[in-house]
Amino acid sequence: MLAIAALLGGSFLLPAAQASAILEFVGADLIIRPTEPQPFLHFSTDIKFGIPAPRPDKARLTLQFAENENPTPLDRVYFRYDFFPGDLIQHKQTWELTPEARIRSGIEGFSIHERGFRLVMTDVDAPLPDVDYSRLCITLTVDAAVGSTCVPMSKAGNVWMMSA
Repeated sequence: MLAIAALLGGSFLLPAAQASAILEFVGADLIIRPTEPQPFLHFSTDIKFGIPAPRPDKARLTLQFAENENPTPLDRVYFRYDFFPGDLIQHKQTWELTPEARIRSGIEGFSIHERGFRLVMTDVDAPLPDVDYSRLCITLTVDAAVGSTCVPMSKAGNVWMMSA
């Protein structure tokens, strides 16, 4: 499924983080399907830290998708994911959700590849509202480090993808 998502979404260079200089999204794939046959989200990005990267199992991570950059009024946050210390376990150089965190979050795939700090997430039953995603802001918080950027999205049928 990730291969299909990669083919559909392509890879794009994102602008530098604007909420802080600590975190920067280097490149990303983003696909959102908010409606039938089943809601779907695939997001992957390389993350560049201006400080030493925290250990994912010790960090609190929040991934927020919203209309505006951070800080965003709560009524304009389309959906968000919260991960707490202990939600991730290490398998060699990859951090993945524990079975308990997968059940709680409903996310099928979430991993952080420590080498280069690459985040990959797939949620096949994502809590996606059917809204206009033509300008989507993504904010990642890892403990005190924050990175935020806005990306243009275009719609093809019932699928939103990052625009070039």
